[in-house]
Amino acid sequence: MIEGRRTGGFFGRPLEEGTIGRFHASERAYSPRQTIVRHSHGQPYLCYVVSGRYREVSDSGEVVARTGMVLLHPAGAAHSDEFEEAETRLFMLEVPTPWLDGVSPGAFDRPGAHGTGAIPALGARIRCEARLRDSVTRLAVEGLLLEIVAASARAADRSDSPPPAWLRRARSILEETFRRPPTLAHLAQECGVHPSQLARSFRLYYRQSIGSYVRELRVARARHLLSSPAGDVGLADLALACGFADQSHMTRVFRRLEGTTPGRYRRALVH
Repeated sequence: MIEGRRTGGFFGRPLEEGTIGRFHASERAYSPRQTIVRHSHGQPYLCYVVSGRYREVSDSGEVVARTGMVLLHPAGAAHSDEFEEAETRLFMLEVPTPWLDGVSPGAFDRPGAHGTGAIPALGARIRCEARLRDSVTRLAVEGLLLEIVAASARAADRSDSPPPAWLRRARSILEETFRRPPTLAHLAQECGVHPSQLARSFRLYYRQSIGSYVRELRVARARHLLSSPAGDVGLADLALACGFADQSHMTRVFRRLEGTTPGRYRRALVH
């Protein structure tokens, strides 16, 4: 991906770095439990989480960034970062403000975190293009970035309008029944819509699938039980109480979302 090198602009240990036309690309490794104090960047940039997990805190709130997510950062947006127990690898693409102004004034003007939908897939493809590095890489990266700008604009438009009442009802039902949720067909029937409309609208407004939301609810319940006075209950029983098929199922999902196992999470609370 390299056309000239530089080492400034981002923290972490540089693995690959260089320019792709008007854009600057950098892939970096961050040490386990590394912390980065509040800082900002002079250019807007895209961050694709190649591996690992970390927490980012900004004036817009806190984001838990996981493998496969894309984070969009405006120029000058201050934030701090705290990395978890495994090494984390990030791919960053700086996007010059004049280029953004030329294609979509206001693009990248607010922080964004995208874990599902088109934007994470587009971010992964940009990284692949940067690593491929052939005669059409510049064109491909610019085209993919234009798609991200468009998808981000649509997501911003949706965030300005509340989800319909029937969709809020669907989410409330899931929050009450996450241990044994209804089928998609039954949930859609309860809300008076077609199953495909329910699935599509849930992803559009809440930026994740119904299945992902149910898994997050189960993990949130597991965290609560692990930290409660009754947290010494056996992990197998706790898994069933949270709606998981068994302990191994809970461990897989918990590790994917939290970056650690339920057992380690419990031990960390004790110490």
